[in-house]
Amino acid sequence: MNATHHQSRRHIHHGDHTLQKWLLLALVVLEAVLVSLAIWALYQALDTIIEEDMYRVHYSADTEVLSLLLKEGLVVLGWMLLVNVMALLAADRIWAIFVQDILKQLSHLMRASQDLDFASQHSNRSKHAVLAQAQSWRDTTRQRLQQSRSLILSLPPALPASAEARAELAARLRA
Repeated sequence: MNATHHQSRRHIHHGDHTLQKWLLLALVVLEAVLVSLAIWALYQALDTIIEEDMYRVHYSADTEVLSLLLKEGLVVLGWMLLVNVMALLAADRIWAIFVQDILKQLSHLMRASQDLDFASQHSNRSKHAVLAQAQSWRDTTRQRLQQSRSLILSLPPALPASAEARAELAARLRA
């Protein structure tokens, strides 16, 4: 393959920046709140463990502070992991619903185009670039078909008998 072939290829963009911006912002805010809550919960748990260990009257070798600290840390990390997985699943569902809505509208437009139904105007609930391009293509095709229909209706019912009249008709059709 030559270099010009690669330059002339279309660039496919698999994203919608408006929705992605809000999903990303929501995930960042969720993560900030989650980390803040995790730090607070970890502080409370560690403070309790240290307070209990500091004010013991008798030393007990059975109590391992390090294992208690690790246990509390793992509990907090487990909750953070669970909330993050749930947030990612929610974001995935929101994205899937958004894409399915666009695809449903696009399928409706293409089905109408396949049936040569260019007379009806389809209102798009979502103002997505793909739907705008499809509607623009439909509008252009509608105009082209209307011009073809006008041209066909302007044809005489039978071809002219003389060669000059046929040449004149052919020239008018090419214009």
